[in-house]
Amino acid sequence: MGSAKHNEITERLRREILSGKFRDGGEFPSGGQLAERFGVSRPTINRVMLDLRNEGLVATGSGRLPRLTRFAQHATGTLGIIHPGFQYGDVMSRICKSLFHHGERQGWDIVLIEMVEKSPEKRLEELIRTIHRFSEERVSGLFLQPFEYLGKKNAPVRNFWKELSECNMPVVLFDYNPQRNDGCPQYDLISMDNVSAGAGLGRYLIARGAEKLTFLLKPGSPPSVVNRMRGVASAVVESGMGWSEKDNVLVCEPDDRMAVSRFLRTRSPDVIVCGNDMIAVRLHEVLSSLGRAGAVRLAGFDNQPQAEELGIASVAQPCEEIASIALQTLLARLHNPALPVHTVLVPDRGIVV
Repeated sequence: MGSAKHNEITERLRREILSGKFRDGGEFPSGGQLAERFGVSRPTINRVMLDLRNEGLVATGSGRLPRLTRFAQHATGTLGIIHPGFQYGDVMSRICKSLFHHGERQGWDIVLIEMVEKSPEKRLEELIRTIHRFSEERVSGLFLQPFEYLGKKNAPVRNFWKELSECNMPVVLFDYNPQRNDGCPQYDLISMDNVSAGAGLGRYLIARGAEKLTFLLKPGSPPSVVNRMRGVASAVVESGMGWSEKDNVLVCEPDDRMAVSRFLRTRSPDVIVCGNDMIAVRLHEVLSSLGRAGAVRLAGFDNQPQAEELGIASVAQPCEEIASIALQTLLARLHNPALPVHTVLVPDRGIVV
């Protein structure tokens, strides 16, 4: 009962701090005042104060009244998420759901904005508007899932990264970091370990009889997908079979019937791995139209329901773990902006068939 009560008080005070209730002058009630307010013992309040201090919200010291930290005085209690769009599948949606859950438990409101523009140029403009909106609303930090165009080396993309850095918001990226060393700040990255996931999928398929394992790589694929392909390639080489870009990699859109048909005729693959499940589903439609759906097995990543319905083997993303680590990473960055930038690669959750 005592533990439950102390957790309840900690959560209540955390919410009040982040909502700005004690912000004027950074004043905060004494331990005695809090014990009287909540009707609990001083040891219980001491545990609460220790939690708030460890979270960087309250500073305490011998003989001094507790006070809000500088971080707590300026935090708005709101974090932002920019969703790349539901046409990319539901992995980001699952991560967002977990972020909402973990954020709420720790007293943070999380605002999600989904991108709706279709063309890369319009999406970039929409992204910049959203960044400015979050900045004007004093959102404390931002979670961002990049889309492929952000890896380009053109002036509009460079301008985006420049404007993002000028907003002075802590940012955590998901999946991959499209930045280069162009003088802009680097950001923390949380991602599934794509090389390891690809290698695991390759070994799984080889153990089940795959003799000619290949990979469909969409033009302009992000580094995360390229790393998945590298993992698959490493498993093939490890097994003693050869791998080359010429013989094992098909570079095209998944609905390019001519390219797919030529690859099937000249390379005779028995398995085609795709960069994600949504690509595999599109490829399945083309194979069906060519009358070859039963001749070639497909595999992908992200554990999408559409792929499961078609019997496509898929690597499951660790969405819950990614969300939890991302939130703690962003909060740590808020408490201490000088922390070294780091990347966290999270193991996948295995293969679903």
